[in-house]
Amino acid sequence: MKYDIKFAAREYEMQGEKKTFWTTHGTLWIDGDRIKIKMESQPVSKNFEGWFHCFEQRPFEPEAYIAPPQPRFDREQRIPPAQSTAQNSGFDDMKDDIPF
Repeated sequence: MKYDIKFAAREYEMQGEKKTFWTTHGTLWIDGDRIKIKMESQPVSKNFEGWFHCFEQRPFEPEAYIAPPQPRFDREQRIPPAQSTAQNSGFDDMKDDIPF
């Protein structure tokens, strides 16, 4: 029997229902009294505390793997990029000539 090793990457809302977006990071096999694990990646998330969940593998269903919509970027909350000028570049006190 095969299981997918997954991590709850984030929660989102779709049609008023709260859902979890799971990322797959490996496979677990149970063969009689033997258990084998193959890890292919590790989550890079501030929420990752070392715990994974195992779900029985299902046949591939493309519509089940469509990522949920990302939160929309609010233009009102945009922070303007830093102005890059020679005065605040951090290299003002360096000589103009390169010594080589």
